[in-house]
Amino acid sequence: DLTLAGKLKLPTADSDKGLGTGEFDEGLGLEAGWGFVPEWRLLGDVSYTLIGSPPGVDLANQMAAFSSLFSTPAPSR
Repeated sequence: DLTLAGKLKLPTADSDKGLGTGEFDEGLGLEAGWGFVPEWRLLGDVSYTLIGSPPGVDLANQMAAFSSLFSTPAPSR
């Protein structure tokens, strides 16, 4: 499975109180999942986020990667 994922962070915190930037963050990524056997699955995610910077501040954009391996119980018989 391969999925294109978008994300949007809304500026809900009060930037005047130092709780956030007061700007939107936007991102795009790919998510993938592979099943090895019925009980095991590998997941992976790679994304890039454009970080909203308030006037006078230059925040760096972010690239991220994530992976996980998990198992689900086999159905009882």
